[in-house]
Amino acid sequence: MTAGEPATASDLVDVAKLVTAYYAVHPDPGDPAQRVSFGTSGHRGSAFTAKFNEDHIAATTQAICEYRDARDIREPLYLGATPTPCPGRPRSARWRCWPPTASMCSATRAAVRPAPAVSPATLAHNARGSARRADGS
Repeated sequence: MTAGEPATASDLVDVAKLVTAYYAVHPDPGDPAQRVSFGTSGHRGSAFTAKFNEDHIAATTQAICEYRDARDIREPLYLGATPTPCPGRPRSARWRCWPPTASMCSATRAAVRPAPAVSPATLAHNARGSARRADGS
């Protein structure tokens, strides 16, 4: 697909199958092709190939929360979610991840705040001059 051109049938994703795969497909930790992969703006991959699913979100979130907790980091952890359709991410996969992520972070005492505009929220907090800085994703 080229920018500015209409999507073709082969560009479209079966949203119901994608959502089912997110919850039903579990990665094999021994298969490098199914491990968590990060790109320029976060977690990359597809639920269809076991690269982006509930297991990955839970493991990544737990690691972040444990890291922050072990270092007594109490500043806000801003989590963003895009509630509008995105190519390849119907109603944003991050939006579906929000409830378990917020619950897990709260259980490890991290201060979690939903923020659709993560960068501005993080920059505003850090501009206050505190030595302890906010994080965002």
